[in-house]
Amino acid sequence: MGSAPVVRARSPIALTLSLLVGACHPRAPAPPRDAPAPSRDAAAPRADRPADASAARPPSAELADLDARIRAREAAIVRNDDWLSWERVAVDYMTRARMSSDYADYARAEQSLARSFAHASPGTGPFLTRARFNYTVHRVGRVTADLDALQYAILRFNERESVAHLRAEVAFYSGRYDEAERRYAANLAAERGVTNLVAMAQFQWKTNAFDEAERTLAEADAAAAREDDGMRAWVFLVRGMMELDRGRWDAALAAFRGGLRLQPTSWMFQEHVAEVLMFLGHDEEARLMYVDLVERTGDPEFVDCLAQIYERRGDAAQARPVVARARAAYEERLRVMPEATAGHAIEFFLRRDPARAVPIAELNRDARPNGEALVKLAEAYLNVGRVDDARRVIDALLATRWRTADAHAAAARVYARSGDGARAAVERRAALAIDPHALDDEPDAGR
Repeated sequence: MGSAPVVRARSPIALTLSLLVGACHPRAPAPPRDAPAPSRDAAAPRADRPADASAARPPSAELADLDARIRAREAAIVRNDDWLSWERVAVDYMTRARMSSDYADYARAEQSLARSFAHASPGTGPFLTRARFNYTVHRVGRVTADLDALQYAILRFNERESVAHLRAEVAFYSGRYDEAERRYAANLAAERGVTNLVAMAQFQWKTNAFDEAERTLAEADAAAAREDDGMRAWVFLVRGMMELDRGRWDAALAAFRGGLRLQPTSWMFQEHVAEVLMFLGHDEEARLMYVDLVERTGDPEFVDCLAQIYERRGDAAQARPVVARARAAYEERLRVMPEATAGHAIEFFLRRDPARAVPIAELNRDARPNGEALVKLAEAYLNVGRVDDARRVIDALLATRWRTADAHAAAARVYARSGDGARAAVERRAALAIDPHALDDEPDAGR
């Protein structure tokens, strides 16, 4: 291939969140991105699911339609200033944020939710929508209180499903894996639908039960075949993520291209295709895709991927302003939506500003204290020489059921730096057993 290997960062992929950046990192949210389940609830953000993918409208047209709807609803609120109206506006802004990659839209959604509650009577209000919002922006610790507020409410069936799903996800992203597994299993017992199957598959492969995850995803694929293109595309996305976690780049590329055929205007699939092309050494093809993605979204993860391609070419002069642009965009997102940004920004700062990475990793851990966040926190501590702190984090992580290639790779580095070569070697073998590329860019990891 001729070029130096891309840094295979291991930032989080939270497969059922709504921040959809994977950028140029196979394990990156995120989640996002993380991959949200296409919603069946009119009060929740919906995936772009054109009836005819070949006739899918360009994102600019979809955003224009959404903007017109938001303007109409905000104008109507002047005449009918009630909490339900503000909730609908909040949902529209959540949808817009996912479509546009503009985190200011999440801030607008939060403001609309605050106005909704200000107009609601005590004990009423958009509790489920706010729970979804906080889950989406990685404020996992805030979700349960709103779900508890719904315990005496009369909920539709799909709303009860949403509550049960969110409770399971909160357990998973809080690092309570036994509870998460019980809740995922209970949800599947109630309905073996695509969302519940995908959630269980994610749990299975993050705990290194790939055979079980394969079977669960196969069932999800069969179930999605009876649904619309949005559900089918979502399963393609999830399968691609799992293949990336296993270092199976060709299989991941095939899955992402399968989703792209169903949703050809989706920047989410385009960026994942570009991501894998980088791993395979097709830098120019990836670069052209990232240039387009940057123009469409301005997302700092895509900007950073461009910078990495220029750096691999040895073009430091071209890379330098691109890196500066990515940094500025991340800092702005950290200001606007810090928890939502931390899991995505951490990889950039781990590579380019280790001292800045530490508070970001700690914020990410506080917001979503599961295995993904602990891996990043250990790496952040290790990069600034806090070896004892890194080892405490890794020891705590390995005491749980979380078993991913990036966790074992991080453990190998930590134990090697701690002087425990035997333990480092064990962790190195465990990482490579899951992903043969896990240590490609880490020659000192316990060898």
